[in-house]
Amino acid sequence: MNPKYLPKTKEERRWHLAEECAEVIKELSKIGRFGLEGDAFAAMPGARTPKERLIEELKDLELAIARVREDLNPWNDRTLEETPNGPMYPVENG
Repeated sequence: MNPKYLPKTKEERRWHLAEECAEVIKELSKIGRFGLEGDAFAAMPGARTPKERLIEELKDLELAIARVREDLNPWNDRTLEETPNGPMYPVENG
C-alpha cells in the first residue's frame, strides 16, 4: 500500500480495517468461482492469479489489524513503573 494513503486517525484506521476485510472476502469469492489459480486469468498477459491477489490482500489486512489492535491497546497511553513488590503496573502519564 502506498504510504500516502495510510489512514492517520483511529477512526480512519477502523474504516481501513473494514475495507481490507471486504477486499479479502471479494478475493475469496472469486477463488470460489474461478479457482485458486484462476485459469480464466492466466490468458491475460501480466494478470495475477486469484491466489496472488488473495495473498496481497491478506498482507494488507494484517497491517490494518495490527494498526487497529495498537489503537485498542490500553498500554499505549501509559508508562510502566517498577513497584516495590517487583511487577510492572501501568500508570497514567502526566
